[in-house]
Parts: sequence; C-alpha cells; structure tokens
Amino acid sequence: MSETAPTTTEVPLVTIAIITRNMARSLKDCLDRLSRQTVQDFEVVLVDDRSRDGTREVIEKHGDPRVRYFRNDQKLGYGGTRNLTLEKARGHYIFFTDADCVPERDWLEKGLAAYARTNCLGVVGKTLPLGESTRRSDRKVVNFDGRFMTCNMSFKRAIFEKLGGFDPAFVEGQEDVEFGLRAKQHGTIVFEEAMIIYHEIKPYTLRRLFTDARRYKTQVMIFKRYRHDEYHKTHSPKIARGIFLKPEDWWIIFCPILLFRSPSNQSVRDFLIIPFVYLATVYRRLVIWRTALREKIFLI
Repeated sequence: MSETAPTTTEVPLVTIAIITRNMARSLKDCLDRLSRQTVQDFEVVLVDDRSRDGTREVIEKHGDPRVRYFRNDQKLGYGGTRNLTLEKARGHYIFFTDADCVPERDWLEKGLAAYARTNCLGVVGKTLPLGESTRRSDRKVVNFDGRFMTCNMSFKRAIFEKLGGFDPAFVEGQEDVEFGLRAKQHGTIVFEEAMIIYHEIKPYTLRRLFTDARRYKTQVMIFKRYRHDEYHKTHSPKIARGIFLKPEDWWIIFCPILLFRSPSNQSVRDFLIIPFVYLATVYRRLVIWRTALREKIFLI
C-alpha cells in the first residue's frame, strides 16, 4: 500500500476513515462537504481499493492536505481494508463514512457532542437517502434506529486498539456489525439522531443484486457468534425461534407472481429486474445454507 497525498504533522482530534473503489464522482461531493464541516480539526484517511476511474485525480484536484490517500493493491475484503484505515489513523476519535455519502455540515460536531454528553465509547448516526425513490430497481441505504453501519459510525480510537480492529474474516461486509456487537460488551454505544449522513440512491445492477445476496454468509457468521444479543430483535434480518433467517425469502421463492403486483414496480426497469431479484433470492438461500453447514449452525 502506497501513500501519495501530503501529510500534516499535527495530530488531529478526528480521523475520518473512508474506503472506496471506483466512486470518483461521488467521492468529489463527499470531500467537498467534509471540507465545510463546522469542526475543522480532522484528517481524512482514504484507502482506495484498486480503483480505475480517476479517484487519485479527484483527491489531487481537491487539494486539501488533510486528505491522506493510500492505494491498496491487494484484495483484502471489507474487514481487512477498513483495518488499513485504522493503521494510518491518528485521531482520538475515528468517524467512518463512505465515498457515496455526504454529511450534514455539523456531522462531526453532533457526534463529538454525543461523546461529551454521554462518555460513550461509540456513536452511531442517522443515515437518510439522498433523494426520493420507492422503485424496486433503486438501492437505498438508510439507518433510522442505530444499526452499526460504517457509512455513519464512530468509535474512540482506544477501543480499536483494545479489540484489535475489525475482523478480516468478514470479507463480504458486516464487519461493522460484528465490531459493534463486540465493542458493546465493553461500554456504551449511543444512537445520535442529529448526526446525519445522506447516502446516494443508486440503480441496482445485476452484480449488486448478487453481491448483496452473497453478503448473507457474514450474517450467518454473526448469528453464530452473537445469537442471543438483543441487537438482533430490531436490527438484524428476522429470525424466529433461533432457526429462521430471512423468512420473507420463502414467499418470493414459492409465490413469485406477487413480485409483479408490488407498488414498487413503477417503471419498465422495475419489471425487468424481477426475474433477477428471484434468482438472487434463491442464491441467497443457498449462501445461507452453505455457510450454516460450514459454521455448524442450524438455520432455515
């Protein structure tokens, strides 16, 4: 991994940690909004996971010496790549967001206020969609209730040092959920509704449909480790009597005609994507079962 952006010598109060891959256009908006934060005592540690779209040029044009750019030339997955941001972070507080997100101007201010008010070890903020859409073919990322999501999440640096960072076994995602569940055993994590990030709405691609389905293997791993944690009652895919994971898949598999009657079908693209939604649902079930067998946990 190589660093190509200039560094500052002063230790900042906050490190904003971002990982990105081929999101140059979105990254420009993210960095522009970060530069206008009401709290300016921060650095940005950005790890580029082998982008080929001009990401480096966006950072150079942005020209803020607080942005420290590192290029990762190895495939490490989400957990491993996020750990690279931690290795380079110097701030007392680590705030996470993504390249396709834009924060409110007082994002850092509200997060730091929550630390001061509660003496917690971590803060999770609210994530809202950047725009409006109820179409099936659009992918929205939201957080209204305090889920552990690295698009809008922060922890004190000390807890990462104590616990050793993210688990690199979580290659496909959910490394944020796993770390949050591990960290909450050592202190309080608060949900600060005023700490707001806006996440881009993007059209589903076939690759994204199947990538999201494949991520359920990490959900199985989380259930094995933290099966009885209260977090699952409100924040995880539904599980009943300890064995049913994502039970709503079954009506899609056995009654696919219902997909065509949904109010989320508002365009030709919404209807065209339905067969692939069905195939991705079947694939998700296979991923869950295969991972459950490997992890020796019984899930239906």
